[in-house]
Amino acid sequence: MKGLERRHGQVVKQDWAPPISVVHAADSVLEVRWKEATSQLIRKKCAEMGVWIIGGFCSGLRGEEMVLVELAGTRNSLQFLNEISQPHLGFVITGRTKNNRASGAKFELPIARVTRGTGLQPGKWIKRLLDC
Repeated sequence: MKGLERRHGQVVKQDWAPPISVVHAADSVLEVRWKEATSQLIRKKCAEMGVWIIGGFCSGLRGEEMVLVELAGTRNSLQFLNEISQPHLGFVITGRTKNNRASGAKFELPIARVTRGTGLQPGKWIKRLLDC
């Protein structure tokens, strides 16, 4: 009976963030794949996964909200990526999210380019994707 209730949405589990150890492992694997990539297509796929996993973890976006990231708008925030005075970059989000109910509205979600406590580098993966 429990399986039937799950399939019908009566038993709901919250969408939890992956543990930091899993995110670090994914980052390590993607970094190796990036360095070993023999084609631009493989590099682009690695960068997409890096943005999805590392960027999603650092921004707090989950699942379908990551699809709302607008890369054209996000590119503008990368011009300050190497400046120490600008430690953040912005994910430009288009559409409805948990906290933004205005339909079609765009807003910028600031995320750290490098997280000090974890050492994750979402800025590096976003730049790699946009450069592919």
